[in-house]
Amino acid sequence: MNEQEVLDKVCDVYSRFDSYADVGTVESPDLPGSRLEFQTHFKRPLKFRFHWLSWLPFVEKSKPGKEYTVWSNGETFACNFWGRIEYAENLGILLAGATGISQGSVNHILNIMHPGALELSWNWHEMTDVKALPEELLHEVECFHLLGTTENSEDCEVWIDKETYIVRRLRQTMTITEDVSAQVFEELTSEKSLEIFRDMAEKGSLPAEKIEEAIAHLKAAGFEPKTYRHIYDYTKVVVNELIDDALFNCK
Repeated sequence: MNEQEVLDKVCDVYSRFDSYADVGTVESPDLPGSRLEFQTHFKRPLKFRFHWLSWLPFVEKSKPGKEYTVWSNGETFACNFWGRIEYAENLGILLAGATGISQGSVNHILNIMHPGALELSWNWHEMTDVKALPEELLHEVECFHLLGTTENSEDCEVWIDKETYIVRRLRQTMTITEDVSAQVFEELTSEKSLEIFRDMAEKGSLPAEKIEEAIAHLKAAGFEPKTYRHIYDYTKVVVNELIDDALFNCK
């Protein structure tokens, strides 16, 4: 089986799962305070829940992270960002709103379980020029290690369980252009962002004296065009097990 056949096999395997759940993390070494912890639940035909925690700069990891959730029960599409529940007209709009603040992690599994959930030019499972790197032991399982490219990434790596063809790690390197950097800068300096920081200070999850320092670091991270690395680890994966439908209802 060559490299492309391995990738094709992964897509085929995921298309056959009736349900899927995982626990994982995102590490972005080039962004301050950007570590995320996430949980995914998916049940066919289109029930989806993605929940994650993130920590801003200067917030101790021992303190609670900010919680975010997106839900779809196949008929309604909702999110809870910054403690406010809002509804979207469709799944694509819901995912678009969650992509940036989840470091893209909301899309990686959903877009292979349900192709086209959100049209992206950097789907890892659609990478080309696929090459095999030395196999590795990851999370105590033997893994294929593939390297390829996508339209918006310089390189994309994936570690795949050799026995089950389940993805255990993804790594993407992406360049943020000047246009995107300007957009990020505008968002980070918006009144909405400042309100979030003030709210965090009032609740004690961010020291008041660190607000300006945190904003300055976030501006620096988002303003300059730069190449970023995102490492997605899937530390626990469970497939084809019963998931209660109530989990996919906004609450």
